[in-house]
Amino acid sequence: MSRNLEWRYHRPGCTSCKRTQEFLAQNGIDAAETRSATKSPVTSDEVLNLLDGMTELRVAKGRKVVEVDLSAADRPSDSELVGMMVSRWGKLRAPAMRVGTTFVVGYNRDILASIFGTGDG
Repeated sequence: MSRNLEWRYHRPGCTSCKRTQEFLAQNGIDAAETRSATKSPVTSDEVLNLLDGMTELRVAKGRKVVEVDLSAADRPSDSELVGMMVSRWGKLRAPAMRVGTTFVVGYNRDILASIFGTGDG
C-alpha cells in the first residue's frame, strides 16, 4: 500500500540520505515538505514533537532495524525514544521522514519498500 511522504529531513553529502533520495526518485515519490539538516537542524528538544500523531517508529542503524509501536502501553520512555532518534551531536539523525502515521529514521531499503508498497525490498 503506497502512502504519502509528508515530511523528509536530509543532510547534503550524507550517503544514507543520497540512497533514500535515489529510492524515492526511482519510485516517483515526492515529499510534501523537505527540511535540510544543515540549514535547519532538529534538536533533541524538538524530536518528540515529530512523533505527535505517529503510531509507529522505525529506526535503521546499519543493518539493525528497531520497530516501536508508539501506541503500546509498554513503549519505550521518551528519553529512550530520543536516544534512538538523535546523533551523538544531539540532533535528529538523517535521513528521517513522516509517512502516514509512521516515522522513519535512517536508511533501510526494505523499510522504505514496505512502507511505500513498492515490492522491491
